[in-house]
Amino acid sequence: MAARQKMAGTGGCFACMKTFNPLPKAEMARRNQLLQQASTALKSHFVGIDAQIDQLIEHIRPWYLLPGQQDRPRIVNLWGMTGVGKTALVLQLVHYLELERRYYPIDFGNSQWNANGLIDAIENAHRDEPAPAIFMLDEFQKARTLDKEGEEVETSNRYLWNLLDSGQILYAERDSDLRYLRDYYKDLELCLALGVVVEKGKVTEGENIYREVFEINENRRRHAFLMEDNDDFFFFLKERVIDVMCEHAQSIFESRLALRQRLLQLDGPGSLHLIEKVIELMMLPKIFDCSQDLIFVAGNLDSAYNFTHHTDPEIEADTVKSLNAEVGLTSIKRALLERFRPEQVARLGNNHVIYPAFSNEAFTEIIRRGLARLSERFEANTGVELLFEPSVHKLVYKEGVFPSQGTRPLFSTLENLAGSRLANWQLALHELETPCQQIHVAQIGDKLVARFLAKQGGCLCEKSHELHLPLKKARKPKRDDKQALVAVHEAGHAVLSCALLGRVPAKIVSQSTDDSTDGFVVTDQRHDIVSKHYLLRMTAVFLGGLAAETLLFGEEHITLGSASDLREATRWLSKAYRKSGFTGVWAAYGPDGLNKPLLTLHEPQLEQAIHDTLAEARQLAFDTLQFEKGFLIALAGELANQQQMRRPQIERLRKVHMLGSMQSPLLNYRSHLLQMRQQQHLGQVQEAGTKLVLL
Repeated sequence: MAARQKMAGTGGCFACMKTFNPLPKAEMARRNQLLQQASTALKSHFVGIDAQIDQLIEHIRPWYLLPGQQDRPRIVNLWGMTGVGKTALVLQLVHYLELERRYYPIDFGNSQWNANGLIDAIENAHRDEPAPAIFMLDEFQKARTLDKEGEEVETSNRYLWNLLDSGQILYAERDSDLRYLRDYYKDLELCLALGVVVEKGKVTEGENIYREVFEINENRRRHAFLMEDNDDFFFFLKERVIDVMCEHAQSIFESRLALRQRLLQLDGPGSLHLIEKVIELMMLPKIFDCSQDLIFVAGNLDSAYNFTHHTDPEIEADTVKSLNAEVGLTSIKRALLERFRPEQVARLGNNHVIYPAFSNEAFTEIIRRGLARLSERFEANTGVELLFEPSVHKLVYKEGVFPSQGTRPLFSTLENLAGSRLANWQLALHELETPCQQIHVAQIGDKLVARFLAKQGGCLCEKSHELHLPLKKARKPKRDDKQALVAVHEAGHAVLSCALLGRVPAKIVSQSTDDSTDGFVVTDQRHDIVSKHYLLRMTAVFLGGLAAETLLFGEEHITLGSASDLREATRWLSKAYRKSGFTGVWAAYGPDGLNKPLLTLHEPQLEQAIHDTLAEARQLAFDTLQFEKGFLIALAGELANQQQMRRPQIERLRKVHMLGSMQSPLLNYRSHLLQMRQQQHLGQVQEAGTKLVLL
């Protein structure tokens, strides 16, 4: 009741939003102020998404300030990588607007979810309440209607797309309940035909017949047919029938008690007549009007983002952020079209809030706020100030930040490393004879050390806790044969990236913390333009690891670690030769985007073209690495002794050892076009001058 009163007080006319009467001026101003306060509160709670919060507020403003003015539901989509706070943002917004009572979350990621779950939520929202509802359709990408091959999949979302379109849902009662009630009705008819007598809802004659029809024996629970455990007779209708009737005949009976009392007045035919009325009512379709509702659609569209499948924490958050900076509306719609039919994507509208990947700075701020909350919690309970030194902040970052997985791993690391110690420190306070004013917490080696300080600054005691630091252990250089081999392999890629593409890698890792990967090179630049000339050099970079192993260790000592490199090189070439005209034949071969066949290319011809280019790229890789052998050995030597190298370290070695120059193989297309345009203009001026002289 308190929640209902609070809602009414907060929303003003919110309970009557299905009216076309405009809000009073004062109420509209109050709501607008509440939106502004919610925006400020959300920005103080969430990190790195101020622009997304502004978009969210603007998208819901018409729904909130102009009640009753919609002719279809207001749909707001939130897309991003996992763990960036899409669901949490909506929850907090609903909280700040004090609309929790009208909020209905639906999780498509729940394996138990089906169409009945959606219709139940809609029915609960609109059964007795005229006010608009707020639906949250979470993990929406799992409601896909197309499989990975573009074929339609069987779904149970028969009401979903009407909700997202007009909001008018024509609903017939569940088939299972209706079938159950009809079957039970036939059994009751049989009982009466065989001589069962019912008075005031109870079986008074023919109990043995009743038992036989419903197969009641000692192995079946007798109380399923009784209203009280101590009843020594059978009621004509068992409890489950009453449940179904109560759920689907609310327009006839105000409560379950009213239905029970009615049944206790009926004989057999009267009971059957009442069931008939309920069946007729269930067969009438219902129309749920959700046109005034607010619907949030949220999901993880990993295919629209880069590095979402890379779990290695060595990939910098800033790198992930920069590579995903261009993710926009078209990227999101393209990812949606991989999962849903075009007309379904259209129903989602154009109100899309697209989350960025978190930067290094954002993760650092999240850690600062998380530790500050722990400190506030501790001080509120003990009155003692708790200070986490910078070493703890760095520790949490190193152990908890997995850029492609958002904040969830970070929050669990915060709790494991710091939050779980609060109880120990509070117990330690009780053991002190002298009052403690502050506790300073720092990482010292593999321990978390808390120093309890008196008011005068003296140390009263120290409490240390052993730390389990799996990433720190994984990052410790092994300096073994495997790291040396990986160092040479990754150095080969890096040297060729500098020499052939004009790109210094952001980072090289020679010992990965991910068990499924030995090492890798991270570049923070996208292949936005791939020319034929560029593709050859890019292919050589893919082959650089294998070429470096061959050059320094010999052909007989190359290893199995180049499978993914060869696959990527071949994939790029196959795509270019099949679809992009790189063979000189301007035609597209193979299946189109819908897996329907286009022209068929003679496969040996295609394979020969790929083999020829791979051979040319292989020779280019060998020749370049031979020329830059000093740079290769210097870089590999450093990587064999340390787990990773960043761009400044790579650049330092490049300037000392690299013989060639850094130059991109791409044509400066814009400058080239402008130059030709200027030449054309100059030619036209000269031609006009010549004609003028002749005249």
